[in-house]
Amino acid sequence: MLYSKSMLIKQAGFIIAAVTVVFLWQSFSLSGLTIPLIGLLVLAYLIMSRFKRKQADGSRLGAMDNFTIFTLTTLILVFIFTTGALNSPLFFLLYFICFGITFVMLPETVFIFLIGTIFLFLPHIDQAAIMQDSIKLASLALISPLAFFFGKEYRVVEHHQDHDQAIAKKIISEAGTVLKQEETKLTPEEKTQLADIIQEGEALQGE
Repeated sequence: MLYSKSMLIKQAGFIIAAVTVVFLWQSFSLSGLTIPLIGLLVLAYLIMSRFKRKQADGSRLGAMDNFTIFTLTTLILVFIFTTGALNSPLFFLLYFICFGITFVMLPETVFIFLIGTIFLFLPHIDQAAIMQDSIKLASLALISPLAFFFGKEYRVVEHHQDHDQAIAKKIISEAGTVLKQEETKLTPEEKTQLADIIQEGEALQGE
């Protein structure tokens, strides 16, 4: 499956928007609004998750995935900065976000997330513990290429599965059409063969 630059830009925009929200929240010292913000984000995430399950259109599902990543990323970053930034016990959640982004969005967007996250954490580096804090950011930088690789592999597998599903659908359709239109002209053996083909196609769809 080929992806356009516009899709990459659009998805990167959601990551940048999440980073921007957290940056503004810190810059304007809106700590008093932390609980309402978290509550709003949790509510938005739950609503979108419920709405997503009701959608059947692929493009809408893609849009909902983008909003979900935006909400989840913002929520986790707020939690981390609220509980100590680089010293937060929740810092490890950023590793899961890296992998989640590559599985839901285009794998390249993980590097946008990496740059934005480093930008947010740089002012919080403690000079007394600069080595420890630098190692934490470096670990995030090392995880990102790994997440990118797994995301790429996931996309390849997903593409092959979509291709197999399309072939199976075509086989079932064509075999069914022949069986219906030429039923009177087909021998019992030919009908059995077509039925087997349809069954194999349905089995391929179910994999």
